[in-house]
Amino acid sequence: GAYIDGVGLSDEQAGPVLAFLTSKGASTDETLSNLRAAVGNSAMGAEGVDELQQIADLLTAQGYGADRIVIDP
Repeated sequence: GAYIDGVGLSDEQAGPVLAFLTSKGASTDETLSNLRAAVGNSAMGAEGVDELQQIADLLTAQGYGADRIVIDP
């Protein structure tokens, strides 16, 4: 097979990317909690997770459960 060079990220840079990519949990609450941990102190990241929380809350209020809606980062 062919070898493809990576993007050259350091371990410090790759950590947040890996945290995001592995943030899907067994439930919406767990996924959102994992995403909050992944974004850390990023105001923009926290805003994005807050928006996902609002979407999840609205969908739940309309009767759409985890069997129909999944937050899958």
